[in-house]
Amino acid sequence: LAAGRTLPRLPSSRDSSRAATMADAHKAAGNESFKEGRYAEAAQHFTAAIDLDPGNAVLRSNRSGAFASLGRYADALADAEEAVALQPDWSKGYSRMAAALYGLGRYAESADTFQRGLQVDPSNAQMTQALQDVSAKLAAAQALHEAAAAGDAQAVGATLQSRVHPEGLRQPLDA
Repeated sequence: LAAGRTLPRLPSSRDSSRAATMADAHKAAGNESFKEGRYAEAAQHFTAAIDLDPGNAVLRSNRSGAFASLGRYADALADAEEAVALQPDWSKGYSRMAAALYGLGRYAESADTFQRGLQVDPSNAQMTQALQDVSAKLAAAQALHEAAAAGDAQAVGATLQSRVHPEGLRQPLDA
């Protein structure tokens, strides 16, 4: 080394332990904010936790849920995709991804993603119900298309009134 120069300080195991503790604290604060309906604050806490622990799929999933609750479905999708990439054997990541796709109006992709999640966790009742809800949405869209193509205004009106956003897509955060 040249005179007066030092090696850069490498993180110690103590630094790693401190970062993990801080990430856990931000996760807990984010979970609390989410439970209280303060989704933007929750997203900020999850972002701080992710900065400290970027390879944590649960943090990505939780921030995805906060973004979805804010209507920021593209951001929710990006985090859910990252959660699935980090932990492809965890069904919650697929559930978050499918919910974000649904929020973006990409119903067929949402249904496909719920099916992928059910391959990981076939007994997941919440995902099974959400898949049924999305499938009903797709069937309603098909019925609307067919009614419009046939010029059946009464059927178009009835179809539009019969389908609303299914409640089954809101999910609690992971503890």
